[in-house]
Amino acid sequence: MKCFTCGKAMTGRKRKYCGPDCWASHKPKSPMGLSECQVCGKVLDQTVGAGRPKRNCSNRCRVEARARVLRAKNTRQLSCVHCQKPFSTNRPSGRFCSTECRLIVNKIEGTSRYKSKQQQKYPGGMRTTPCGWCKEPRTWKIGESVITAYHPNCTIEAQRARYRIKTVKRQGLINKPSRLAADEVVRVYGNNCAICNEPIDLSLKRTSSRGLTVDHWIPLSKGGSDDMSNLRPAHWSCNRKKSDKLPKEVNA
Repeated sequence: MKCFTCGKAMTGRKRKYCGPDCWASHKPKSPMGLSECQVCGKVLDQTVGAGRPKRNCSNRCRVEARARVLRAKNTRQLSCVHCQKPFSTNRPSGRFCSTECRLIVNKIEGTSRYKSKQQQKYPGGMRTTPCGWCKEPRTWKIGESVITAYHPNCTIEAQRARYRIKTVKRQGLINKPSRLAADEVVRVYGNNCAICNEPIDLSLKRTSSRGLTVDHWIPLSKGGSDDMSNLRPAHWSCNRKKSDKLPKEVNA
């Protein structure tokens, strides 16, 4: 037999408490005595004829005291599923020693479930979707980023188109520029600069002085449009020199 309060082993006749101190912590010495709440420690006033002596100051503390007893009975020693560290828990579904381990395992299991579903939907592990730029079918591997759903050449063209759109928007004259890249302008008009008529080295970066840029043949500030009929390939330095001049004013 063990003491109900301190858990000390007792011998001899059947008793609940090992001594008067442990007995007093569970109930008062007399109906008129005082005791403390088992949960919050508030002093309780025991009245005559009120039935059993009080152990808690409120129903909330009584429920918490009962929960503590149940948690103590249901506590188990387990090993963490992720790091194998031993821990104690009273939850029936306890698997992890910390929140970090739970998040790591949930991420791994979620990724595994997603991949298994994709394998069932696409047995070969390959998926065919339209290219994000040219809209032609492109086969890509399951698990790749959506951004990579371009053909290799289309990825570069799409990036150059975004740069061109940013440049046009920065001028503040057009809110919705056309979705045209410099490569598409070169395919239509060739790789000669429309201003100096010299060839453009397409391997150079667009920020190079002789790199490829797109020029509005009729400047936007003077009523020019942002479509293929008004776009021309040009060197960066030539485009900067031309600025917002009309074609007839360039060589004047």
